[in-house]
Amino acid sequence: MNRVYVVFVSMLFLLTVTACDNSAGDKPSGGTAGNATVVSAVTGSPSGTQNDGEPAYGGRIIIGSIGEPTNLISALASDSVSREITSWLYIGLLQYDKNLEIVPWAAESYDVEEGGTLLRFRLRKGIKWQDGTELTADDVEFTYRLMIDPKTPTAYASDFLAVKEFRKVDRYTVEVRYEKPFARSLITWMSDILPRHRLEGQDLLTTPLLRKPVGAGPYRLKEWVPGSRVVLEASDTYFEGRPYIDEVVYRNIPDLATMFLELKAGRLDMMSLTPQQYKFQTTGGDWDTQWHKFRYLSFGYAFLGYNMERSPFDEAPVRRALSCAIDRNALIAGVLLGEGRATVGPYKPGTWVYNDKLADYPYQGVEKFPSLLLDIKLTSS
Repeated sequence: MNRVYVVFVSMLFLLTVTACDNSAGDKPSGGTAGNATVVSAVTGSPSGTQNDGEPAYGGRIIIGSIGEPTNLISALASDSVSREITSWLYIGLLQYDKNLEIVPWAAESYDVEEGGTLLRFRLRKGIKWQDGTELTADDVEFTYRLMIDPKTPTAYASDFLAVKEFRKVDRYTVEVRYEKPFARSLITWMSDILPRHRLEGQDLLTTPLLRKPVGAGPYRLKEWVPGSRVVLEASDTYFEGRPYIDEVVYRNIPDLATMFLELKAGRLDMMSLTPQQYKFQTTGGDWDTQWHKFRYLSFGYAFLGYNMERSPFDEAPVRRALSCAIDRNALIAGVLLGEGRATVGPYKPGTWVYNDKLADYPYQGVEKFPSLLLDIKLTSS
């Protein structure tokens, strides 16, 4: 189905608890360093930091999750919960830094040559999977072959299918060639590398790694209690060094109202807030002294899609008329309480893929809708 986007981007809010108050027995484990390494304390000196302000190892962070993962092989998972959890378990050749710039990760370095049609990646030596096996170019090649295999049930094959030729140069070097420059080429190789020695020859729909993954990331799976929680523990074999936070816990709480009550009771360290919670339910009192709120533009978006294979949506004037008749700013004000931004296309404003030179369809009001359709002699009826 082809779609024309009428888009607005919502603000995503994260609320994180500091280590200022942790006296109740049913709160996350006492005075955790995890909280202190994620956010700074509002008052006092949390036990998760040393006196000189340097981070210390220990503690855990408990995060509210609206659902639980479908599986823990990222290439097979299309839901956001699975993707978020697996991001702790695996690594890619490249990654985003804090400024959303693409930087090496498993790759020690990379080159872009021949007008963007050739990529060369040199892997770091000594990266270990959690079972002690070294991660090499064999794993990168296996992941690529797996992603382009029509038998692999993945939603992410298209970027890999754009590759004209993949070549393993040696144990730590791979080259990727494209027919022509491909805008998403570097992003493609931010995808998780999968372990060849554990997955080769296995049925991806039944492999034990769906629920007991073997990764090379900063965390590894400690416990998965269906319908309750997923617990990750810091990996001692992570090539960039052991994370400071001992455990990352995702609690499955399908109802946002219940999740908010758990947050208020101190049984969660972090959750995403609705606009109403952010603006009206988390101000004053302890919210101002014991908690931190962070507000930023989300990668998520909402859109109205048209089936362009069916009448009347196969007519461009109809689609333009509908776009001009929708007041997106009014929707943002009413539904998101002003916490959002109208945008052009499915990309986050401020990122390299967002084209700020595109002219948006102006809102012209519902009363002008009939006149907007004159080109194809339709009426509002």
